[in-house]
Amino acid sequence: MISCRRWLLMLGALPLALAPQAGPSTAAAAATGACRLAWVTNWLTGTVAPLNVDTRTYGTTIKVGGYPWGLAVAPDGTKALVTTAANPPSAPDSNVTPIDLATLTAGPPIPVAPRPLNVAITPDSKRGLVTSQGASDGFVTPIDVASSTAGAPISLPGAFPVAITPDGSKALVGAGNAVVPINLATDTAGSPVSLPALAYDIAVTPDGTTALLALPTVNQVLPMVVATGSLLPPIAIPGGPSSVAVTPDGKTALVGASAALFTIDLATFEVSAPHLLPAGPNGTAAGQIAISSDGQIALVANAASNEIIPVALPAATMGTPISNGAYDPSTNEFQMAFDAGASAAACSPAAVPPPPENPPPTATPAAAATATPAFTG
Repeated sequence: MISCRRWLLMLGALPLALAPQAGPSTAAAAATGACRLAWVTNWLTGTVAPLNVDTRTYGTTIKVGGYPWGLAVAPDGTKALVTTAANPPSAPDSNVTPIDLATLTAGPPIPVAPRPLNVAITPDSKRGLVTSQGASDGFVTPIDVASSTAGAPISLPGAFPVAITPDGSKALVGAGNAVVPINLATDTAGSPVSLPALAYDIAVTPDGTTALLALPTVNQVLPMVVATGSLLPPIAIPGGPSSVAVTPDGKTALVGASAALFTIDLATFEVSAPHLLPAGPNGTAAGQIAISSDGQIALVANAASNEIIPVALPAATMGTPISNGAYDPSTNEFQMAFDAGASAAACSPAAVPPPPENPPPTATPAAAATATPAFTG
């Protein structure tokens, strides 16, 4: 697993060999958009960029400031929410930046608790939930998406991954060695469900019955019954599974672990042989996974080399990696989210691709590869 020195300083309670690789669970794209579009954060440049996955070209980047970490796109395609954190936490940019996806502009930052990490948006696109993790505390902050205002934070020490059930009634938050349900009608935390280790990612099946928890330190994906919190037998995944996502048809889970992608048949919980990810110039470490709503393509973050790996489904055929721009081994984390209603403006390539800001000497700017659809490899 790749380490991230900046976040190791901020999240000292985490195991030293396991800086966060993944964030909130999969965001899906609707087939009604102008293209198959994913939004991608870049920690080093403090930006978010639209990536037309079909043509492998970036649109114009949007400056959000700070160090962007978590990213979620509203299912109705109107807004995105991006968490940005600063080090030290007393710096002023521990907030959430809303992005208007119609105008492709960032709005005024929304202050939240220090060190915001992951974010999820309810299926009705009305509310966001942001996890923040301090040195000895943690919070989940609700956000009204339309007005871009934060509500009263919910105290939850160690809050990290967050997923919302498809009916929008409940959020599941990983907090230390537990997962905590939050009633979204009352914004109250329920009884924690003890886990054998820290959960790095959570995904919920489309029918809302089962949550899958990625536990890298014990090499497991742990299924949980959402309604009762009952844990099912663990699924062994070698290499430290740190990310998990479920296909829109609910039949398959994708799991990122070290330099490989695994698939899980959700009817039998059988695990595939590892699908090796393409080697990056600075190594390979599977990070977050995003899946298009048609279920035909997944994007896997290679956190070690700041690359996006397109994967054709269901065969899990690897495509040619797409650069995410400037690379710095201490600041290489990023997240992706598909856009449900991608606009023609967002799908268009930038007239002049903007260079990265303050790149390391060997870095190259985010560049479009050949105009070959990513899913063809």
